[in-house]
Amino acid sequence: MSASKLNNAVRSCAGCKKEIKEKYLLSAADKFWHTTCLKCTQCGVILEQVGKTCFEKGTSILCRNDYSRLYGSPNTCAACAKQISPTAKVLRSGQNIYHVNCFACITCKRLLKTGDTYYVIDGELFCKGDATMNNQQER
Repeated sequence: MSASKLNNAVRSCAGCKKEIKEKYLLSAADKFWHTTCLKCTQCGVILEQVGKTCFEKGTSILCRNDYSRLYGSPNTCAACAKQISPTAKVLRSGQNIYHVNCFACITCKRLLKTGDTYYVIDGELFCKGDATMNNQQER
């Protein structure tokens, strides 16, 4: 979410569909909003009142609390559920992010490195040797 100064261009609010006449507007999800119209689609809180950050997931715009409740914290390791610092090195698999030291086979605990073949079965990581032949999704 970013606040922009409204130039002379006429803009319509994505929330109420009315013209934005105020000096400042919000830009989120590639749309423009009155500051009071950009709300969390889950809890209805006016996002400008709870901080400068909002999260977009599909067609939903969410506050930090609802995003974390529904999808986990955007800065949380999928394996250990601990916070990941902004400067930490991470590995990603699909939508999940992991501390480098947490990106490991759930069975043998061997750390998986970039380039290793691994499988995701029911959301868990498996090395090639421990992966079962059922329901495997090679990554």
